[in-house]
Amino acid sequence: MKIPQKSTKKPRLTPKQKLFLETFIKKMGHITETCEEVKIDRKTYYNWIEQELFKNKLNESMEHFNDSVQRRILKLAMKDDKDMLKFWAKNLMKHRGWVERQEIEHSGNQIITILSKEERESEIKRLLEK
Repeated sequence: MKIPQKSTKKPRLTPKQKLFLETFIKKMGHITETCEEVKIDRKTYYNWIEQELFKNKLNESMEHFNDSVQRRILKLAMKDDKDMLKFWAKNLMKHRGWVERQEIEHSGNQIITILSKEERESEIKRLLEK
């Protein structure tokens, strides 16, 4: 009796999937516009993202966009764009203690600022250096 062997064929993208990925980049990640241009419905797209290879290639494309956006944010921050500097610090430097502070108002005019552990340590260090 012959035992069926597993296929050793590597999974590959179809020409339509390759076209989708190329168009996805041109359409800057807009799925609906990409589907329309490639002439597939969204259901086909959702079926494709269940396939490991296609999903990985799509994630690589998204990382490409994320890298581009990060580069633009950094360029603006380096030009002393105060909003971009603040955005960069709050979102990409949390590990250094740059977090949004939360102020909670109680009865009367008291305002209590809640600091994270990193903020407290930084503030203590700053006060000790005076």
